[in-house]
Amino acid sequence: MRSDAARNRRRILAAARELVAEQGADVAMDDIARAAGTAVGTLYRHFPTRAALVAAAVDVGAGELAALAEAALARTVAQRPETDRSDAERCETGGTVDPTAELMRLLTTIADRHVADRALKQAASDLGGSTEHSSEIERAGVAIAILLGRAQESGGIRSDVSVEDLAVLLAGAPGTDVPASRRARWIEVILDGIRAR
Repeated sequence: MRSDAARNRRRILAAARELVAEQGADVAMDDIARAAGTAVGTLYRHFPTRAALVAAAVDVGAGELAALAEAALARTVAQRPETDRSDAERCETGGTVDPTAELMRLLTTIADRHVADRALKQAASDLGGSTEHSSEIERAGVAIAILLGRAQESGGIRSDVSVEDLAVLLAGAPGTDVPASRRARWIEVILDGIRAR
């Protein structure tokens, strides 16, 4: 791909990512082309259908979701008792980070971002689907599954909760039509529901 074509593609995708986040999958192709500063024909040369462009924008959201999940996972260590870990390991990691707290923080962050980011919301809901996933959705799913498994092993999360359950819960996160206090209450109730008793 020529450098100008690659630059146009990046601009189109950035504009699509922003507009899909704001407006959802029904955003007009003309609006995306205008926001990208390109002709509609240029947009269609890169993305022949709106579905292809929206999927690419959602994939960018999935990459952001994967990065969030991987960062949360990186803050945890395998749950072994402190007595089973060497002094060097304890110093290196700074102690054991609670995977349940990291999972809860991750879910809260995702739910908060859903308010203004429909592409991220779509990416999160795609985690639980049975359709073929993009590599970014797969990447996010793997990180969340490992983090969830660690939280369950530590006894903080119910053993019957799955990544698919989390995807369904996140898909129901309230949007801007719900006041912030009620959104906060929603996530509080959801998180309490997945905790181990």
